[in-house]
Amino acid sequence: MARILIVEDSDQLRNGLERALTQAGYDVVTAENGGRAIAIFESSDPTSPGVDLVVTDINMPETDGIELILSLRERQPALPVLAISGGGLVPKEHLLEDAHALGATEVLEKPFLLPVFVEAIERLLR
Repeated sequence: MARILIVEDSDQLRNGLERALTQAGYDVVTAENGGRAIAIFESSDPTSPGVDLVVTDINMPETDGIELILSLRERQPALPVLAISGGGLVPKEHLLEDAHALGATEVLEKPFLLPVFVEAIERLLR
């Protein structure tokens, strides 16, 4: 069973994505921002299972998704990363283009349907 880290500052969306992936049979870990996600990677017990895929929002407080992607690429260059964004001050298309250029394996615009999200996860884990 693959282990997925969801990094999303919206409690409602984070919980919904966690529920969808758990129902699809995945082991899910969550973080509310990029800083917390980096802390999870830094404090990982070598005997515990690692993360097989990261889903990250781009616009988040403290450490955003772009910073997280850059940090993950330094640590684990081959780790699949799905970047998600609904935009903000910068249009979501530009944020997702930047995320892809900086190392996101795939990008997905919010809002999206949960089956489309789960399909993207399955594709990345193949």
